[in-house]
Amino acid sequence: MTDQTKTRRLRIGLKTTSDAAALSGLLRRIPHGEYTFLKAGIVEADWGALLGDPGGTQLLIARSAGEPVGVLALVPGAGWSDHVAELRLVVDPAERGQGVGRALAEAGVRLAVERRLLKITVEVLVEQTNVVDLFRELGFVAEGLLTDQVRDDAGQPHDLLVLGHPVVETARAARDHRSSRVIWTPTTCRLKERT
Repeated sequence: MTDQTKTRRLRIGLKTTSDAAALSGLLRRIPHGEYTFLKAGIVEADWGALLGDPGGTQLLIARSAGEPVGVLALVPGAGWSDHVAELRLVVDPAERGQGVGRALAEAGVRLAVERRLLKITVEVLVEQTNVVDLFRELGFVAEGLLTDQVRDDAGQPHDLLVLGHPVVETARAARDHRSSRVIWTPTTCRLKERT
């Protein structure tokens, strides 16, 4: 089965309060060191309150054969950062390398466009080069390096890379070029020539 075939079989959507049990099951399969990337407030959340707030954090769950295999949180900023949101993404270890993370990240960019955000960010461990490459392919750029910012379960410090995506520029470019021969493709989150 190819990555594309696996990705096409995914169902991704905004979740409701009825998805709390499925989400908890998925999070139990995520290694603790990665689980913490969801950060406090997502992991220990009152799911009913979290998922019921239309202006707050929104969760996308990727399902394969009805089972959750990945989750993405779009966490809006507050106050002077209310135009920015942070993506937090985890994928079931058994499903990695199958396109789940890419599909969720693309859906997160689309959701940010729909919510009219100006920018989204994501934090990635520097040594997770595949994840860094994935986000760069989607149009994210490195904005900052935070040395020794996080510690693993053994207490070892790791550098954190902050990547940003100018969502508003992508949406504006797509809107401005609708009448031309250019379209916005969610696969690359960049403009491409129509063929």
